[in-house]
Amino acid sequence: MDSGEETVDFTSHLPDELLLLVLAHVSYKDLFRIGCVCQRLRDLSRSNFLWRRLCHVHWLDVPPVEDGGEEESPTVWYRTFQRSYRHLGLFIGCYSTLKGHWNRIEAALKERGAVDILETLRGPTQENEVPSEAQVLPIPADVLCSLHIHDGQETFYGDERMLGLGGLVRVYSFQSCPVLLSRRTMVSQLRELKDELAEERKGQLLHTVTVLECPLSRISIRMCLNSVGDFQTGNMFYCHHDYVLESSFGWPNEGYFLLAKSFTDWLAQLADRLSDPGTIFQQSSLTRFYLEPSCVAVTEHVKVSVATAFISEMSEKPLRPGRNMFAYYITMAMDENSPRRKSCKLRTRHWVIRDSNGRVETVDGAGVVGDFPIIQPGTSHSWASYTSFVTSAGSMGGHFGMVNLETQETFNVKCPDFHMKALPYLRLPEYSEEMVDDT
Repeated sequence: MDSGEETVDFTSHLPDELLLLVLAHVSYKDLFRIGCVCQRLRDLSRSNFLWRRLCHVHWLDVPPVEDGGEEESPTVWYRTFQRSYRHLGLFIGCYSTLKGHWNRIEAALKERGAVDILETLRGPTQENEVPSEAQVLPIPADVLCSLHIHDGQETFYGDERMLGLGGLVRVYSFQSCPVLLSRRTMVSQLRELKDELAEERKGQLLHTVTVLECPLSRISIRMCLNSVGDFQTGNMFYCHHDYVLESSFGWPNEGYFLLAKSFTDWLAQLADRLSDPGTIFQQSSLTRFYLEPSCVAVTEHVKVSVATAFISEMSEKPLRPGRNMFAYYITMAMDENSPRRKSCKLRTRHWVIRDSNGRVETVDGAGVVGDFPIIQPGTSHSWASYTSFVTSAGSMGGHFGMVNLETQETFNVKCPDFHMKALPYLRLPEYSEEMVDDT
């Protein structure tokens, strides 16, 4: 266009309705800028028509600010956006995603009747400033953002209830159920890590912060604060504290099993699991056991279902060198409408165990975990045990030897094949003294 050509303000010839439709395609940043052009655009750019949608896009289900009047103010959603931005502007890129995941989690907990877990969720943190420690060792924004929705979980020390969002696994004497930690706890860890860095110790190792921790064991879920070896910032993994050096660093062995690529990824997985009917709850506790729809078999009115879980924190190299540990949770039940004459008692078990290399092992024994359960119409019996593989995947199947309580006839009840697979394994770089003492 020639410099001498006259420019035309086309907006002056458009009615408000059309201008609003055009402005509806503008980002919130540009709307703020447009409002500085002239009085007319200032008024239009603050319209509820524009900001109600933007509030939903960026803040999801935020309620409007109180006006005090009976009718809705024409700029109430503009002011609502401003209020939310002042409080959460640092997280505008991820807040709606995380809030959406939390909404799904809360809805699923209600639907599953897990009110006890729901009641452990704290409200949003009241701390608006990014901790100074996070400027030296930055916690990923999605973690800090989530704390503005739920500041972790209440912890019940000495309570028999295991209500952690990390999921319960209880097999024999082993138990783990990590709870989501608060902002204060995470910041405290950062202070320890910052002090160690100030002393120039372990500066090139994997820096981690604990995001979830089991109050009754030494199991935690940690997050990487830097990238080392196969690990990337934000990666999350289960960890057994007894095999981590007494510091905020994680350098116990060759590597860890990747639980999630980021906190957002972990939260999305949690929302999906809670919404999946295959996820097992035990009383009030969310477990890590998952029941595949195909892992069900019925023989002579006896129904057997098997749920499985990979125990990554018990598969770490110092604990089980070269072995991947898996737990399985079996439920044997009989429908209440089954004939009473079908009542029976379990006597023996027979397992066929296969790893992904084709190696086959058979195991026979009496009872299950020391019990000889009686199965009658309307009753069920559940138990948990574990197995291990040198490979990253394997399967089990077999049958249970039963005796009919009325006729004393013996028969076998099929246990469906169930498949187990380990999480991806991420390796740390080879350890050397130079990496510890980098002076």
